[in-house]
Amino acid sequence: MKQPSQVVSGFTITSAKGTVTIAQISFGQCLQQILRDRNCSIVQLQKKLGYKSATTVSRVLHDTSSPSLAERLLQQLLLTDFLSLSEMEVLALQQALLAGKGGLEQADAYEQLNKLFFASPTEEDVFFRDFTPAGERRYSFSQWLSGIQNNTPLRNLKGAGESFSPFEWAGGFQNIARIEGIFFGSFTPAMVRHFVSLASTLPEGMVHIRHFFEVGTDALRLANLLLSLRSVFLCPWYEAYFNTVEENTVDSSPAFLHNMAVFRFETKQNQVASYEMHLTDETELFMWRHIGSDLPFTSMTAIAESFDELKRYRPARKELMENHSLEDLIVLYRRLYFMERERMMRIIMPSIPLSFIPLDIMLRHAHQFIGQAASARQDLLKPFVDLHTARYENNYKKKKPSYIIMSKEALKRFADEGVLYDHPHGFPPFTREERRSILNAFVKNCRDNPYFHAFMAHESFLFGDTNYCCFASLGLHLCQSNVHYQAEAPILEVAMVIEGILRLFENYYDEELLKRYTDSEASSLAFLEDLLEGLQGPG
Repeated sequence: MKQPSQVVSGFTITSAKGTVTIAQISFGQCLQQILRDRNCSIVQLQKKLGYKSATTVSRVLHDTSSPSLAERLLQQLLLTDFLSLSEMEVLALQQALLAGKGGLEQADAYEQLNKLFFASPTEEDVFFRDFTPAGERRYSFSQWLSGIQNNTPLRNLKGAGESFSPFEWAGGFQNIARIEGIFFGSFTPAMVRHFVSLASTLPEGMVHIRHFFEVGTDALRLANLLLSLRSVFLCPWYEAYFNTVEENTVDSSPAFLHNMAVFRFETKQNQVASYEMHLTDETELFMWRHIGSDLPFTSMTAIAESFDELKRYRPARKELMENHSLEDLIVLYRRLYFMERERMMRIIMPSIPLSFIPLDIMLRHAHQFIGQAASARQDLLKPFVDLHTARYENNYKKKKPSYIIMSKEALKRFADEGVLYDHPHGFPPFTREERRSILNAFVKNCRDNPYFHAFMAHESFLFGDTNYCCFASLGLHLCQSNVHYQAEAPILEVAMVIEGILRLFENYYDEELLKRYTDSEASSLAFLEDLLEGLQGPG
């Protein structure tokens, strides 16, 4: 193997091709330069290190791999000594990796956030662990939930042993009257999903949870927190409070407040019991019960209300909207206009937002929308139309950048059938002429407005059941999608006001979603123009 004709010194690599400062190049670029000096190919490196595919090595060399993969590859290089790296070359690679550590940590965070929009392997289940006179036992949380939902006693499930399920203690799932809980600390996304799954099986108003957690600056922690909160943030029975701290003081509160939950169960016969859960690692809970007593819960309630540190916690969400009437919908429109007005926006929504519908079309449909509502009042029509007018003009005329990621499939359906992804209940499908007018205004805005940018998502992008809109410096707006704005049905909308998560999501949107998972702006505009062209002429 040809020996390198380079000298590595401090933060620079000097070779026949010139001098490069480590701070100016990435780990992948540094390794590429070393391979070139040795005439070593990607395939040779892949085979020597035992990777199944050269693609894995290529990702590291082009800095598109996860940080952990780049670190493992460097460790393998040092173990195998395949490239006979000098001390200075090792230092150069380590310094390049260190110099890019912030970016690598960001990449790990983005990889986690991709779970919001892309299919990922099923995460490991969560397990309970407790002790009995017969010894320690461990069993699946999802197994426990399945047993609850199917009215199967946990003791009858394979390997479960004697059950301490609160639902069995209460004499059956249907005998529970009230569940209250307090969470302290950050729980894993999988665990929160399980809690949501449990609560979704219970009658409305039966569950109430308060959650206190700390927020630092570490990108990966913030990404995992967003994944966890995403599952529960739109639930009306959930309250969230956060405190922003320096990263080295996260989880600095007393040990008994670290990643624990306390529940109080009450039966219809006024029996009470408290259950404590402690997170021992990312996949395991330690749980015990206090039958006939709510002392642990009342103690934790007293702590939550009086502990000095917790007094600094702020609400993590703003303006939870649970709409059951047109009056509430007017209030929602007014608050959305306040958030949108002269503010940069980053939107993720499958089809054209309702606020982008031209005024004359909206006015025709608004009459039918309000007229068909059971609680209709004509005095609501004017504020509804006035607010829509203000939002429409703001969307098309404001001099602040706006970005939207959309679905080709949803837009094709709109062009073919006249139905939006979240088509309002009571709105008939838009006529062909209306579709042409809506698309024409939208395409014109994309083409002529330097502040507005529309991008078509790749097919692998999953829009899911939530629409997102990030309002600069204000909050990350979450809304249940496909609810159709039924006047008498809940419409849950909330703004997440955790500053660290807001900044992370903005960076993720700009650096990951727009650059890697959408068509170019020119290609996206061409797609929209093709849709519009297809609507020209008679149907």
